[in-house]
Amino acid sequence: MIDAEPAPDQPQSARSGQPKPGPWRIADIVDGRKLRIQLTAAALDNGSDPIAQRKRAGLPAVRRDG
Repeated sequence: MIDAEPAPDQPQSARSGQPKPGPWRIADIVDGRKLRIQLTAAALDNGSDPIAQRKRAGLPAVRRDG
């Protein structure tokens, strides 16, 4: 079994000396305008078929079992 913390006689890993990542914004990760355009186009092209809408927008289909 692997311990989460090193034993006291073992040196700390190199990771402990690295700085913590700074704050981030969701806008830095996701292009909201592009996503909105894709979703709007998918909804207009496939009005009554939600599975086709998600496929057209490049999103995974949602499974509703049970």
